[in-house]
Amino acid sequence: MNRMKNILGAVLCIFSMNIYSQTTSIETDPLYLQFEKEYANLSASNNLVKDADAKTSDFNSKLGNDKNREKFYKNKDKGRWLTKNISKTSFSSVDEALQDLDKVSKLQNELALSRSEVDRLRGELIKKYNPELIWTTLKTRLSK
Repeated sequence: MNRMKNILGAVLCIFSMNIYSQTTSIETDPLYLQFEKEYANLSASNNLVKDADAKTSDFNSKLGNDKNREKFYKNKDKGRWLTKNISKTSFSSVDEALQDLDKVSKLQNELALSRSEVDRLRGELIKKYNPELIWTTLKTRLSK
């Protein structure tokens, strides 16, 4: 019975040392540090999310009714559609509409790139560490 307690104690000791070593190694892992940086940047980019949403909403409202929006987004040649249908919108000119569309596209692309980099790095980290360890380490370190 005493031998069983010693074996169980040794197993628990090894297990806890393994968890501790994973925690300390993740905090110094360059891949994790890059993930943490990108995650923090994405979290701080709340203004980017708001700007993208606001610009998209404004652009869509200027296209007019739902029917116009549907036709616009289905059309492959946006410039041509705007040229033919500018009078059905509240844009003052085709140039204004194209400039606004360009701004919306750039904001949405920037946001998508930020999210995809975080997802890519997280996928790489999951190959090395337990997802729960990644999340708890991230939350602990970002709350400091």
